[in-house]
Amino acid sequence: KHANQINVLVYFMAPWCNNCKAMHPEVDAASHLILEWERSGMIGPTVIAEVNIDAAKEVAEQFEVDAVPTLRWFPWDGESRDYDGAMSEKGILSFVKRYGRPPLTYLSDDAALDRFIALRADVKHRDGLVLVV
Repeated sequence: KHANQINVLVYFMAPWCNNCKAMHPEVDAASHLILEWERSGMIGPTVIAEVNIDAAKEVAEQFEVDAVPTLRWFPWDGESRDYDGAMSEKGILSFVKRYGRPPLTYLSDDAALDRFIALRADVKHRDGLVLVV
């Protein structure tokens, strides 16, 4: 846990690792959409960090990284978890969307509800009910 309420997705890699070389463009592509999601409020504040395990051996040891590439999610309010999905942009985005949701916020009036709906393409609004999918 850390007090600054920022989620961190860490990409542990090594420059000699062919799987890391293949994974890098996927992480990079995902990072752009993650930034858009963060700005829209779809996910909470999130940082993506890259750690070269050769240059930062003590960091890799501290977090017990024994294979690369490794993606690890450090939520601001809980325990870290390793990413175990497809090593693709789509897989990474699905993971971040699932675990990066911002804390629930009370919408105090109709204007706040309208702002919420306007920011999210995945919200359905019908007959006074809101369904977030």
